[in-house]
Amino acid sequence: MSTFEPFKTKTHAGGPQRLYRFENGYGASVVQNMYSRGTEMAVIKWSGNDFRLVYDTPITDDVINWMDEDEVEETLRRISSLTADGQEPSSIPSGGES
Repeated sequence: MSTFEPFKTKTHAGGPQRLYRFENGYGASVVQNMYSRGTEMAVIKWSGNDFRLVYDTPITDDVINWMDEDEVEETLRRISSLTADGQEPSSIPSGGES
């Protein structure tokens, strides 16, 4: 069972498309249809009710193909944690160093 609920689900090219939208303005389009290579995901950037595919995040510079549901879930988690400028939060804690 997924932690993330789609913002919208519709049919795209004869198959399901799940659209996700996160508070950081990013989201994902997850499709599986006769033209896709298995389950595919694209990182998207929302603007109002419209979105565009983005290729400049650390997550990917293209569409991700042949994903299983665990990979979809992990990638959605990473997208939901992007900063407003499209970067992943640093894993290094802030603060002084000795």
